[in-house]
Amino acid sequence: MISYAQTPDWQWAKRGGGTINLQGNETTSTGVERVLDLKIDSNNNYYYLAEVSGAQTDYEGMPITTYNNNNTKDIYMFSTDCQGNFRWGKSIGGGGGDSVNSIGLDNNNSVYVTGNTRNFGPPTPPHFANDTIKAPAVFDGTLQDELKSIFIIKYDDQGNFQWLREPEGPIDHLGGSMQKTIIEPSGRSHSLVWFFTGTHLDGQLTVTDQEGQNAIIIYDADGNLENFILLDLKPGTDRYDYQLAYDPNLDRYYIADTVRGTEPELSINGFGATTGDDKAFYLAALDNQGQVLWYHENTSNGGWSLGDIAIDNNGDIYFTGYYSQGGDSVQDSFAGYTFVADANEFDKRSPFLMKFDSSGNLIWGTNAKLFSRFPGRSLAINGNDVYLGLGSLNNEWDGMPFGTGVSGVGLLATDNAVLRFNKTTGALQEVIPMPSASIAFDMIMAMDIDSQGNIVVGGHFGGTLLSGNPNGSITKTGGDTDFFIAQYGTGNCTLNVAEQNNPLEIKLYPQPASDKVFLQSQTPLMAYTIYNLQGQKLKQAKLENNRIDINQLSTGLYLIKVTNAQAKSQVLKLIVE
Repeated sequence: MISYAQTPDWQWAKRGGGTINLQGNETTSTGVERVLDLKIDSNNNYYYLAEVSGAQTDYEGMPITTYNNNNTKDIYMFSTDCQGNFRWGKSIGGGGGDSVNSIGLDNNNSVYVTGNTRNFGPPTPPHFANDTIKAPAVFDGTLQDELKSIFIIKYDDQGNFQWLREPEGPIDHLGGSMQKTIIEPSGRSHSLVWFFTGTHLDGQLTVTDQEGQNAIIIYDADGNLENFILLDLKPGTDRYDYQLAYDPNLDRYYIADTVRGTEPELSINGFGATTGDDKAFYLAALDNQGQVLWYHENTSNGGWSLGDIAIDNNGDIYFTGYYSQGGDSVQDSFAGYTFVADANEFDKRSPFLMKFDSSGNLIWGTNAKLFSRFPGRSLAINGNDVYLGLGSLNNEWDGMPFGTGVSGVGLLATDNAVLRFNKTTGALQEVIPMPSASIAFDMIMAMDIDSQGNIVVGGHFGGTLLSGNPNGSITKTGGDTDFFIAQYGTGNCTLNVAEQNNPLEIKLYPQPASDKVFLQSQTPLMAYTIYNLQGQKLKQAKLENNRIDINQLSTGLYLIKVTNAQAKSQVLKLIVE
């Protein structure tokens, strides 16, 4: 067995960003430089999605190409290996304010990024790095391709451009909104979008209503439009904080939304329309025709409440955000769970975590007890644990303290933490703080867990993170915040192989071998990677007829990581003679 027994700790952290403040709402994190999403591939390479400003913008001292007019935003997508070493990056944007929301990977480790560009900021039109550069738009009332906003772009795992799709048709306005995307292992994408008036989706959808049209649009891995599902979301026009999850086994969607601004109605396909503003958020399940299967809403008003949805292998749903009861005497509740606050708190707001079965039945619910206006932000599931990443004021959850309650300049200061819960009972098992020596606005916005159990997080910070950590700290260079990425764990980036542990029941034969080996499995196998015992990748390819040629390998012991059609992996020993 190849393993490394070390005490988990923060192994490394990296920063990036510019020197000026961004336009947007700081409380909801839309006006700060931040990492919004991240994913990990089958080789333990990490992929991040950030929004950045345009003044002296850098990543760890390396200049980042930007196109915006300083206080507006560009998109920066980049990749590191497990040790945090930079692999490659892409800048997307123009002179106007651009936004991004989702990054996803397929079982070939191809990378999909979705977001919005705005072609109205002279002198620079939107750039998709140097792969595609749009012509400047002319606002003369004519229909133009240059004004399209919504995009889906695909790269391979080395950052090579594959294709770009802009689902809108020619328009005479600033375009609609890409809101959230889920990528299946096959590369099939499901995107929640809002179209404004015009003819879209290769002429298949015409929108005449001035309130626009929401839809889920589905593309295959080659960028071909497969289908679209019309939805009625109110208000439904924003670009941030829509929550979307997809269960391929049930062919079902889960959508959550929150009250935004002063819009009086929050609803989906009419569900929630009758309760007006007597709520702050909802969670709904929809079938593949867009019909609502079940719907839950909370019972107290509020706004900007949601963080993430995750689905485990059993099809159970995990849901996080924050509840807001204000000074009401009636306790807020959701789907049969009543939020519990400290009796001394007048303004009852705090993050929560809930678990439901696929029929919408509450399995358990839990929440922090003290005031914090910031939601649980990101969820990750690993074995029998569910992890919640967030930034919080001074708080307590199941008797365990986390966060900070010190007021910062112009902001309520927060500290980052990762909370580990038992997936079966909902009990909090561990608090992993991210030490900060500064009074600043820190927030974990995205999180994933690699195959070695290392926790990878990204978000924003406003001072110094990991103060006193033996592996080093990072400090903001300018503006309200910089973005950050970090890894917590043992620092093990090699493969762990248990000789008797083969959960996918894959058979590798013959052993030993000298020319080729074959794989036998009950489920379709898609790809493989061969490593030496130092963890160096020697060969990676798609599987053809479940055969692997090894005639170029010298005598010795190797590891083969095999990935199936569900993106699940198994590591096997290979003896070459």
